[in-house]
This record gives sequence, structure tokens and C-alpha cells, in this order.
Amino acid sequence: MTTGITSSVAPELFQRVSGAASPSWLAALARALDLAPSPQHAAGAIERLEEAGGIDTLLAWREDELEPLAIVCGASPMLSRYLVAKGTEWPAAAIAYRRGLPARSELEANCALTQDDDVADIHRKLRRLAASEMYRIGARDVLGLSSLDETLTALSTLADVCVNLAVASLRALLARTGGDVQREDGEPVGFVVIGMGKLGGCELNFSSDIDLVYLYETDAVAEDSPPAREFFTRLAAAVTRAIGENTADGHIFRVDLRLRPEGINGVPINLVDAAISYYEGWGDTWERGALAKGRPIAGDLQLGRRYLAELEPFIYRRHLDFQTIEDLRSMKDRIDAELVLLKPGTRNVKIGRGGIRELEFVVQVLQLIHGGHAPAVRGASTRRALGALEAAEYLSREEAADLRVAYGFLRNVEHAVQIEEKRQTQTLPQTAEGLRWLARRLGYGTGRRGASDAPDEVAAFEHDWERQTHRVHELFLRFLEMRFEEAPRQRKVDPVSLAVLGQIAEGRLEEAAALLDRMGIPGGLRAAENLARIYQGRFRGPASPQRRRAVEALAPTLLAAVASSSDPERALDGLVEFLLRTGAHTSYLALLSGSPKTMEILVSLFASSPYLAGHLVGHPELLDSVVRADSAEAEPTAERLGATLKAALPDDESDEEEVMASLRRFRTSELLRIGLGDLAGALGTEAVHRSLSALAEVCLREAARLARGVVSRRLAGPWDRLELAVVGMGKMGASEMSYGSDLDLIFVYDTGTKGYDADGHLLATKWVQKLISLLASRTRDGVVYEVDARLRPSGRSGPLVTSLERFIEYHSGEADLWERQALLRARVVFGPPALATRIDSAIADALWGRSLDEAGAAEIADLRARVENELAAEGPNRINIKTGRGGIVDIEFLVQMLQLRSGAEHRQVRRRGTLSAIEGLRTVGVLSEADAETLAGHFRFLRRLEARLRLERDRPVEALDTDPEALGPLAGRLGFDGDDPGSELLAAYRRTREEVRATYQRYFASQR
Repeated sequence: MTTGITSSVAPELFQRVSGAASPSWLAALARALDLAPSPQHAAGAIERLEEAGGIDTLLAWREDELEPLAIVCGASPMLSRYLVAKGTEWPAAAIAYRRGLPARSELEANCALTQDDDVADIHRKLRRLAASEMYRIGARDVLGLSSLDETLTALSTLADVCVNLAVASLRALLARTGGDVQREDGEPVGFVVIGMGKLGGCELNFSSDIDLVYLYETDAVAEDSPPAREFFTRLAAAVTRAIGENTADGHIFRVDLRLRPEGINGVPINLVDAAISYYEGWGDTWERGALAKGRPIAGDLQLGRRYLAELEPFIYRRHLDFQTIEDLRSMKDRIDAELVLLKPGTRNVKIGRGGIRELEFVVQVLQLIHGGHAPAVRGASTRRALGALEAAEYLSREEAADLRVAYGFLRNVEHAVQIEEKRQTQTLPQTAEGLRWLARRLGYGTGRRGASDAPDEVAAFEHDWERQTHRVHELFLRFLEMRFEEAPRQRKVDPVSLAVLGQIAEGRLEEAAALLDRMGIPGGLRAAENLARIYQGRFRGPASPQRRRAVEALAPTLLAAVASSSDPERALDGLVEFLLRTGAHTSYLALLSGSPKTMEILVSLFASSPYLAGHLVGHPELLDSVVRADSAEAEPTAERLGATLKAALPDDESDEEEVMASLRRFRTSELLRIGLGDLAGALGTEAVHRSLSALAEVCLREAARLARGVVSRRLAGPWDRLELAVVGMGKMGASEMSYGSDLDLIFVYDTGTKGYDADGHLLATKWVQKLISLLASRTRDGVVYEVDARLRPSGRSGPLVTSLERFIEYHSGEADLWERQALLRARVVFGPPALATRIDSAIADALWGRSLDEAGAAEIADLRARVENELAAEGPNRINIKTGRGGIVDIEFLVQMLQLRSGAEHRQVRRRGTLSAIEGLRTVGVLSEADAETLAGHFRFLRRLEARLRLERDRPVEALDTDPEALGPLAGRLGFDGDDPGSELLAAYRRTREEVRATYQRYFASQR
């Protein structure tokens, strides 16, 4: 027999049961489904219950209980899944909502832990207790059988019981395997778990994390006791797993340990006295607010109460100062900053405008302001605090009533959002169907739970939402501004950067990383961790409140500069490393905060040049030089450099260690200034080479003078007749030095005597050895310059110093062609004028006394080929811009060959620098106008590329990657700004090398 009663949401269910169910039962089911928050979800859940327990079990369910069953199943898939999992026993589980709030002892008994349980047993029993109690609490909540107070208390009590059972059972288990921790008097060492946040205030919601802090009493233990810290670290980890770990039975609550001393940077378990010392010495205002919600929940509760009592003077101060007001403003700013994180159109019951966080903040601020002299307003519960603040007349009756109603509304909405799937979310649904389901869970449209029974349940909910959140936000703004108006505002607020720091402070590094990426600062967790290192980090201890405030003030400038830099990830890495090297002192942070130009210079440095940045990180005291670099002349003169170095040297030049330190600091400082001018575009490529060469020459000259003084004080001899000249070779001689260039030097002495002068040779050798030591000895400050003396007569096999007589003799007849070629760039950089003139004359005779013949040109070509074959190591994925095909060496060898061929006839080509020599060769017609322009342009391009690679890679680099994507950042900094800058750079280089090689081959072929 069929009744004809059906439901559009469950036709198959009605068809199956219609033959066995009474018409009244079927009608009751149809009415129940219609009243459910989601009839579809309710019907689907009841069908699954019928499948799990059988049709007879379902039909045995009383008609008057169908409505509660449909409401529970239609409100939360999480709750309906719990019932379905019970199989044939689901009816007994489903009526658990009839029970009121159980006593703690009843919950502990229901868990049924025994002393024989292992870890797996403990986990399983705790989860089963939590699942059944969550169902009871959730069902009562959606049915409107519990007040908000009962729901919050029940959830908090469940957490208290589970943590307490975990602590007791797991401590006993650890003690059975290795002994318990005992004090010297034989009593167990106290261990306590402090509940913080909503748990501390007995105000948990359905999907709350539970904020825990683990503390123990003492490290002074009995002789045969296990070490306290080791034991309790294991216990704390075991408790965290017991509550928060996902097993086959799920988890109980997610555990959050970020409110412990020092937050994510602190240890998981703290000694009570050490924690107290931390807060008294380092605690910030927001930590006062967090501790105000602290409550001992498990373990040695008396120890926990003593801990919090000792911290009361820190939490509730007797006097209010402007800094505290500024800190409270900063806490408010963080709340405002959270709004930045919400997507447009998103409404969040917790962090949204007029949400729970704004309401709780009003209460917390009043407690912190007045709790020092009015103990009655202290306490962890927001609900009780509202009453206490009203009684003490810190809130008017109207304000307290409005906030009380709003708190109840917002917390009920939060529960309704979370009970659906026990998800950690406070975001309202954005679809019409989702909002309708939420509104009906809250009783709208049905009149349950005191909600409106208007037919348009969504409109009724929206009306209440707007009214309550508007009132909370109104009080949040009016109330706080009224109380803070006396204090001057210390800084402007950037909500985005503050939001990032807020996420970091709460340990939400992945969220901070995502927001940094949105700001244009990639790098994932590394970027967020870098900021955390200066904001909270462990460098020389925890960050002080002053340092954190300084970082907050700096953050907008810092993040904006980093985001707009050429390499944000590298810029942030370098800047953080630099700040940590300085100890992240507030003075440095304040300097950067107050000087956007300095910040811009630093960020550009760290983004563009690890080579220069490494020098600054190693010498943070040179920050002043970086700041002053912008005001210095673009291209430093040798005169200015020499005067600056003399002023930097110690008065006591016999203090060799201080002399070496001064030389190194000077060179690093000036190198930074030149590099910054290069990066800023104030110095062209040739000016950079000249500046670096002038710097090297000044350092060399002063080191030579100082070395003579050191050696002459220690060693007697014919100093009055000894003269020493230093000949710069290679890039130094040509004034073409680049970043990181060595000094190629030849040392020539003269004593005015004929033949070998043993005494003079010894003194000259000692002098040069000391000179090299002053320049090249590696100290904690690095080196001034590496020195290469292999171009001296006879090379490595020859003596370090050469007499003038021997130098002339060698180069007039013994030197190889490649040595004659090297002399093209030789220049006396130190020595008395008369000696320098004689050396210059000897060099000129060796170079221009005879013209280079065809065999000589062929020999140079052969040498060039060997250099390319043996050193370039080019391949499909590797290009060598110096020694490879069409590279720098092609241009240098071609120019030098042409100089040696034509120099005897044309004085105009007798020039040391490559570009100057090209111009000379063009002037006399050896190079055509077009070829001279080609070679000069390509030489500038290749040298600029070489210099930029050195700055980028922090090491001598000749190899160029052939991957356009990898070349992209470098290409951008070289001025290639198209859609694919890496490919543009690669194409420009390949065009350059082929044009250079073609010119090279054409001129060498013409010499045959």
C-alpha cells in the first residue's frame, strides 16, 4: 500500500519506505525535511542512515524526533557522517543531544583510559570521546537547545579534559619507560599547560585551534632523575601529537604553540622562571594582551596560577604611558591591516569590519588600561569582562548591552559557519544557496533559536548582520579614538606591510609569503623567514619591543623599495643579512626609516651586485660611506683618493696591523662608492675602469711608502742609494682595471752601481715582500689586492725584483714576443721620476725599436688560438666573453698586433689603453673608420658585460649562460627592456662576437 506522500528532495527514500511506514510518519518526515537548514543534505544523510542501519531501524525512529534529526543532518555533513559511521547503533548516538553539559568527571570516565594503555590506545580513546562530545555539543547548538555560554563552555571543557587526560596518561607512560622527573626533595617536578586565547577564556568555537604554552618547574632534579628539560620536551611533543595529530580517527583540536615566549623562534617548552624573565625583559604590549587570556588547564594547576600571578604586574600596569598607547594603536592597526587581506566582496565574521576581533580588542584594551588599578576587570573571558567593565563604569550600560548582543550574534554565526565541516574558517558563504543554508542553520525562516521567522531568511539574516557589525565597528572607532586622542601619532601606517608583519608575528609564514608575492616580492617562505629574522629573530637574543616597533616603522619603505628593485628576492636577502650583521640595532633601523634615499641606495646595491653587497655586509660600519657616495664626485681623482687615504691611516705607522686594517677599509669604502656610481649610471664604463685603476694606484703607492718605512726600521743597509719603481702591467698599466682585478706588477730597483749589488738587491727584495704583504695578506677584512708578479723577467723562475740594468738587458734581447706584447700596457705607477723615465725609455726601445714582421704576426695569431682552445671551454651552452670566439682577447690581440706593426713608424699608436690605441690606429689609417668604430663599440659592450657579470656573481666570471630566461635579470640591468630581454642580450652578444671575429681574421690575413 502506498500513501502518496513524497518529497521532491528524497523521492527514492520515500518510495522505499512508503510501503512500510505509516502516513503520519511519512508526513512528519516530509515536514522535517522542509524545516531542515538544507533539505537536500538532510535527505541524503537520512538515506545513508537507512543504508547503514537498515530500514527497520529508521522506521523505528519516533515521529516527534524526525524534525531534530533532519535539522541536525541538514545543518552539518560533519555531524551526519558521525551518525552514519555508527551503523546500526546510530539511533543511540543521535539522541545524545538530549543530555545537558556533562561534568568533567563524567567526560573523564567516558574516555575510559587505563594505566595499561599505550600511545595508540590513548590517541584512539581521546578521539572517540571528542567525536561523541562534539556531536552532542553541535546538535544542541543547531537545535537551539544550548545557550551560547553553554556551547562555549562545553567546547572549552572538552579541550581541558582531553589535554589533562593526555598529560596525565602520557607522563605516566614516559615514567614507566624511563622514570619520572623528581625534584631534589623527591617530589615530582611540576609541569603545567597554559591555555591561551579562546581556550584560556573558555570561549572555544567548533574549529578553533587551541593555543597552548608548556611550562615546567625547575631544572634542579634528583641525582637519579632524568633531565627535566629533556623529559618535558618529550612530554610536550607527545601531548601535541595526542591532541593535534591526524590519525585514522581524525584529530581533536589543532594545536598552536605560537603564543609561547619568543613565539615561533622560542623553544616549545620553557622553564617557568625563564618565561617570566623573558616577559619582564622583552615582552611587548600584544603579549600582555595574550597573557591576559592565560589559564592553567592541565598538569600542575597551582604552578600555573603562580606563574600568571607573578606576571600580573607585567600584564596590568599601574600607569599608562604614551608608548603603551602607541602600542595599542599598533595592535588596532594590525586589525585594520587584516582587512587588506580579504578579497573584495568577502565577509569575515572574525577579522572583517565590525567582527569579533574588533569587539574583543575594545574589551582587551580597556582591561589593559584599567586592570592595573581595577583588578575586578581582569579576566580571560570576553563575556564576563563586558559585565565587569560595565559595573566599573568603563563601559556605559548601552555600550555593554550592544557589545554583549553583538558578541552573541557573531559567535553564533561563527559556529554556524564552522559546524558545517569543522573547517577553520570565518568567511561567510558568497553564493545565495550558501547564505540560505547558513541563515537556516541559525534558525532564520523557522523561528528557531529566537531568530526571525520571516519567509526570506537571507534578508532577515543580512539585516541583523549589517546592524550588529555596524554597531561594533562604530564603537571600535569612536571608543578607541576618543581615548587615544591625547597622544600624538608617531608614524604613518601602511596596512599591507603591517599585515605581513602581523602574519609573521603569528607564525603564519605561508600566508605572509603569499602576500609578499602579491606585493612583488617573490621568494616564498624564504622571504617571509628573512623578515622574521629581523622582526622577531634570535640574533643575539629575542627582538626587543623597540626593535619590533622600529621594523614596523621601516617596513613600508623597505618593502616598497625591495618590490621596485631589479631583483626583489636578492635585495631582501642581502638587506636582511646586512641588518643582522649590525645586530639589527634600532639606530640602523631608524636611520633607514628616516632616509628613503639611503634605503633606495642599499636596496639597489643588494639587488644588483652581490659582489659589492658582500663588501658592505662584511663591513657594516661603512654604511656612512654608502650614504655619502651620492654626494661625492662622480669620478674620483687620484689626488682626492690619496688625501683621503692619508687621513685614514693611523698616526703610528709602525702599528702594522692597524695600517693593514686602514688600507683595507679605505679600499672597500672607495670600491663601494665607485660601484654605486656605476650602478646608478653616474659613471660610464671607461670612467669605472679609470676610477678603479686610480684607486689601485693610490693604494699601491701608499703601501710602497709604508713598506719602506717598516723594513728600514728593522733592517740596516744602503737605503740612501736604493730606488724602487713599480711597473703596472695589464689592466693596471692600461688604466682598464675592473672589479676584482689583480695587480700585475714588475719591480725594478736601482742603486746607482754597476753590476750586481747584493746589499741593494736584498733591501729591494725585503721592501717588495713587505709591500706585497701589506696588500695581499688576508685578514678578517680581506685583502687590498692580490699581486701577480709573473710578468717579471724570466717569470716565476726569475728573482722577485730586477735591477734596472738587468731589466734593460733582458728586454733588449732576451724577451719573447709575448713579453714584448705585454709591455704595450706597461706603466710606472710608483717610483722616483728619474728612474721612471729610464724605465719608460727601455720599454719604448723594446717596443718600437723594430717593427713586427709577418712571422711575429703569425706567432701572435697562434698564441691567440691556443688561448681560445685551452682556456675558453666554449660549447653549445657556454660562451666565454673574454677568451672565446670574438671575445675581449680578440680585440686586444688585434689592436696590439697592429700597434707593434705600425708603432715604429707612427707615434700616435703608442698608447696603453685599448680604446685609446684604437683611436690612434684610426688616426693614422691603420684601422678604417668603420672597423675602428666596430671594435671600440664592441670592446665597450664586452667590458661592460664583463663588469656587470662580476658585480652580479661575486666572483670573476667570463662565462655567459645561453639560456635567455636565466639571462633576463642581467639583461634588464644592462638596459635591454623588450619583451624578452635575455634573448635580446644573447642576440646582441652573438652579433658582436661574429663581427669582432670577422674583423680579427681579416686584418691578420692581410699580414701574410
